This record gives sequence, C-alpha cells and structure tokens, in this order.
Amino acid sequence: MSLISASSANPCFPDSTPGLVTTWRNLLLTQPPFVLPADLEALGSHGQHHVVLSSYEEYLAECLDKPDDQRLHLGLVPQPYFGDVASADVFILMLNPGMHADAYFSEYSAPGYRVALIDNLRQNPGREFPLLFLDPQFAWTSGATYFRGRLEWIARALARLKGYSYREGLSEVARRVSILQLVPYHSTSFGIPSRLVDRLTSSAMARAFVHEALLPRSDALTIVTRQSTWWGLEERVDRVVCYSRSETRAAHLSPGSRGGRALAKHFGLMQRRRDPTLGAGGDGSGAKE
Repeated sequence: MSLISASSANPCFPDSTPGLVTTWRNLLLTQPPFVLPADLEALGSHGQHHVVLSSYEEYLAECLDKPDDQRLHLGLVPQPYFGDVASADVFILMLNPGMHADAYFSEYSAPGYRVALIDNLRQNPGREFPLLFLDPQFAWTSGATYFRGRLEWIARALARLKGYSYREGLSEVARRVSILQLVPYHSTSFGIPSRLVDRLTSSAMARAFVHEALLPRSDALTIVTRQSTWWGLEERVDRVVCYSRSETRAAHLSPGSRGGRALAKHFGLMQRRRDPTLGAGGDGSGAKE
C-alpha cells in the first residue's frame, strides 16, 4: 500500500511506506465513532480509554467537570497530521491532540471548520494553508492559539526577510510545516499506557512514516516535542531535535528554544539574528523564551 495516491505521489516518499494517508482517507466520517476499526478493537468496548459523543451539549453534560479526563474522544475528527505531509520539509512530532471546550462546538456548529479538518485528513490539494491552524479564518480556534503562538514568529521574520505580507509569511510556514501526532485522537489529559499505544495501528503507521519516509530525507527537519522514546527517535545533528525533561512540558518553539533555533536555521533566518531592529527574539518576532 502506497503512502499517498498515485495522483499526488511524491518522490520523497518510498513505496514501502505504510499507507498513512490512504488509510485515513478511507475512514468513514458519517457518524461517530471516528476511529480506525483496528484501533477501536485495541481500545476495547468497555469505554475505559475512550468516549463517544456527538454534540457540544453532550460534551458539556459529560466532560466539562472532568479537567483530568484521560479518555480519547472518538466523536471528533482524528488528527493524525496537519499540513501537507507530501511536500512539507519541517515535521513537528507530538503526542496527541489536546481537548478544549471549543472542540465539539467547532466541529458540530461550524461547518466550514469541519470541512477544513476533513480536507486535511484526506490531504486534499489546493489548500492555501495546509497547516490549517495558521489560516486566519480559523484564528478563533484553540488550535490556532496554540500553533500560531509557536510558529507565528517565523512568518513575521520571513515577511521582513523576503518582503512578504504577513499573510504570505503565514502561508509559507503553513505549506512547509507539518504536525504529526503519535495518537490521533483528542484527550483533555494524556494517560493512555505505552503498552496500549503500541497496540494502536494509527501509532504504528505514524512511527513507520517517520522512520521510513522522513529519516532518509536529507532536506527535512524533525522536531520531537513529546515522548521521543515512544517515537523511537534520537538526536541527529541538523536533522532531528528531541526534546527532553522540562522542554517537553510546554514544547516551546520560540526563538530561544532548541527547536526554535533549528527552525531559524532551516528557514534561513540565522543571518538576521544580529540585526538590532529585529527585537528581543533576534528573528523579527520580538519573542522571548
């Protein structure tokens, strides 16, 4: 099974890579649970590790008073990746999508947002902002707050360096950066044991994609912000950055972080760090760690 369909095949990816995108493209999204059948079997039918809700009202009744809830939400569109995995040259590896109060409201009450999530899951072409949380029209989402807070400084630095508009800077970052999740299902707090993660087909596909498609690429930067050992990765100079200890808590990607410095170098921004007009971050953002 190929990684992507023949119509969008990319020579960067070997034919031996498991069908990450193809598998997710074939997932039925007519009614919950939205989960790979093999993953649902691994999670079990008793509901200890997952919950299936189908409206914002159900979420309010079932989960609003559970700030430490570790169950995976199978009533939301899975998010195994964000961005264009076939053409991105920066990959940020995380653990799983977080869970916020706006998640169910966004998906079940904002049709345009749900369409964008499905376009991302199916890797439909022609998106101005493949990493959709950098799309200004979704700036109101918690995902945008999280990812723009970590990546916006690159867009501003590119705008100054290349004479872009702010929107053009965001679009370049959205085209070149992809987010990969080891577990594609949302949770408020992560508490799934590693032995169960190892049984998830979705996690196995994500790891296979990284090891078989990303690591052989000399042009790709990989930043592992969470659980590098679960991803099976170690540091590689100029190519793989693995966060550890306190770095993993907030997973900062701002200019002063190790990941931020790697991003600045990869995007060709390092030469501007001594420009006194660029602010405290040294890259045009004014950001500090």
